[in-house]
Amino acid sequence: MLTAIYHILKDGSEHHDLGAAYFDRRPVELKVNRHIASLKKLGYSVQLQPITEAAA
Repeated sequence: MLTAIYHILKDGSEHHDLGAAYFDRRPVELKVNRHIASLKKLGYSVQLQPITEAAA
């Protein structure tokens, strides 16, 4: 939120809300990488193996 406020004050740009489902609409690869990074920050080692059917 502070980043948005900074740009609004600096550039005079308008705020555009991306919506509640913004992260749900992002590509799967980006979501996977974000979750892996979060787990690594918590001290976990992550090894992914694809399955035949993705969970819904």
